[in-house]
Amino acid sequence: MQRTIYITVFRIAILTVLLALLIDTLFVQVVIPQQYEFSNVKKIKRLIEMDRNDEVPIFGSSIAKRSYIPDSIGQGYYNYGMAGSVFAMLEPLLKIELEKDKDTPILIDFEHHFFLSHEEIRFQMSNYIPHVDQPYIREMLKERGLFRYQYDIPGLRLFGQYDDYLLDLLRLRFNREYANKGGLFFKDKQKDLTLYRTRRARMIVEMKELRLLAEENPRLLTSDKRYKLELLDILLNSRPDAEYITRFESLLSTNPDRDFVLIYSPQNEIKLMGLENHDEVSELLQGLDEKWSNLHVLDYSMAGFSDGYYHDSGHMNIRGALRFSEMIRQDMERLFPEDPTLWTPQFTPQER
Repeated sequence: MQRTIYITVFRIAILTVLLALLIDTLFVQVVIPQQYEFSNVKKIKRLIEMDRNDEVPIFGSSIAKRSYIPDSIGQGYYNYGMAGSVFAMLEPLLKIELEKDKDTPILIDFEHHFFLSHEEIRFQMSNYIPHVDQPYIREMLKERGLFRYQYDIPGLRLFGQYDDYLLDLLRLRFNREYANKGGLFFKDKQKDLTLYRTRRARMIVEMKELRLLAEENPRLLTSDKRYKLELLDILLNSRPDAEYITRFESLLSTNPDRDFVLIYSPQNEIKLMGLENHDEVSELLQGLDEKWSNLHVLDYSMAGFSDGYYHDSGHMNIRGALRFSEMIRQDMERLFPEDPTLWTPQFTPQER
């Protein structure tokens, strides 16, 4: 009887392992390769494997993904923007790009959280797990304490990430948007931004109240209120990590033959509400621009785009993206006039 139980348990264990390997193979060989080109995991795969010496990469967060239209900027551009990306997440991708034998410029979207380092920053692990063999990605995950032994084991590595891949594969079946070479763009649909403005104003008031409490009655500032004040200050203002600025400058200094274009995209007035140190952000960008000959800063933050160009307070719609991309095209032509073949706009919006 006991022997029969052992055999049954052994068979179940074998079947479980085989099923896990089958699911892993299905996702690695079918589901992930079938993702749309704007899927983050597929973008990283492309970045690692693609070695076109005429490609001009665009890096950044969802602001880049939603605002930079490659074919409106020029030929050869590709949008590698990924939601939530700050410098800590982009650094390994930039290093991968900089190892290629290329001389095309690199566009990087900048916003005032770009150099932020904080425990509340969330990494979407499904983007990186299939690529943990890539040394720079592996190093980044280990540095952040995010690497797990199971990421090296087929059958275990994707456990808990399946939903992300399926949602990326299926979501456009129900949400029609515009896509272009890695970019994904919201429709030009007029949206009331009052709710975003109200939320922002509430955050500002709460931060001021907590600051006043800390100043007048510090004993009443409990640990949870102190942490809330820290988060509000980080969300509203720019608090760059000096180490990340140094590491970014290291990329500039060790790659003098590559031009970097750091672009502070047009900020909706709601996004600027509560940003008390915008002047410091501008000074940081100006200082970097003056210090490095291979860095070109384009500061459009105060361009004054109206609400009609935005999908929400942080992301443009297709109309805003088209206008913004045309501005970039003109400035790229001004910065790099020696290669006019790159500046031919071609994009015609088509839904996906």
